[in-house]
Amino acid sequence: MRLDQIYSEQLDSHPEGHALYKKLSTLEIKPGSCGFFDHDGDWNPILQLSDENELKAGGWTLLNGVRIIQDAGIRWRAKTSKGTTGIRAGISVTSPALPVGAGGTVSFKTSSSAGAVLIADGPIQHHQAQPSSKFLDWMVQNSSKLISSHRDAQTYGIWIITKTYSAKRCALTVLTSKNAEATISLDVKASDVGITPSASWWNQSSSEAWSIHSDKNGVVMFMSGIYFRPRRFKTTELKAVLERKKQKIWLGNRGELETIVVEEKTPNGDEYYMELLPELVGEVEKGGEEKDYEEQAPPGFHDFEDEDE
Repeated sequence: MRLDQIYSEQLDSHPEGHALYKKLSTLEIKPGSCGFFDHDGDWNPILQLSDENELKAGGWTLLNGVRIIQDAGIRWRAKTSKGTTGIRAGISVTSPALPVGAGGTVSFKTSSSAGAVLIADGPIQHHQAQPSSKFLDWMVQNSSKLISSHRDAQTYGIWIITKTYSAKRCALTVLTSKNAEATISLDVKASDVGITPSASWWNQSSSEAWSIHSDKNGVVMFMSGIYFRPRRFKTTELKAVLERKKQKIWLGNRGELETIVVEEKTPNGDEYYMELLPELVGEVEKGGEEKDYEEQAPPGFHDFEDEDE
């Protein structure tokens, strides 16, 4: 399993959404971004749905009624996976006895078979598009054109991003075995609930186990969105698929998700059908009860099987 897959899987309990290991700036991925993650976990953009000029130029349906909300005053403690703890000079960083403003070396260690740590330099930027149901409506109207014009999407599916959390700088690491440890030197502000890096932390030396990401526009650390999982099927299966399509997934005030069926032709003229199964990844919108909804990790993330294995 790749490091980015382990990282995302280990931090999936955090409510901010799906954790991104590879560096992506807020110019590359943001609410309204439409694209896909390929076999290597790299982001491939298709469209920016919030860009009216881009939609008009490509002959796409315009997206109406969506607003972007933002919050720029968020600060985080270090985010760790279950079973991963932080220690400074032999003292747990969650200890209320650790003096505020203390600096030094912080080590993170996991008691599980794997672990992950994210430290963000605040303030954190939060951007979210609402309501997410508008993206579902847009996808129904444009899915056939997307599938036919971007063949790779037939393999990797299609993402529409609805929410991101970003910071100008962050450090992250993956612990790949039980009792593995990663150490970083930084100035630390501590309280009874965790640690927050000070303004100068990224200038400190760090171990080789850490990846340091920075971008003046912001590095996206978490994202949420709607993933449309593709499945090609034969004409003989059409009746069963259409019957399943009637069984909508009720998501409270988020509306309903239903399967999208696209009819396509191969270059040699053969007809086939493509089913796009919508799945919510991360916290797309608060509120509403999810029923009969089985979340799976899309290709590019932790359940994608490498062909070389």
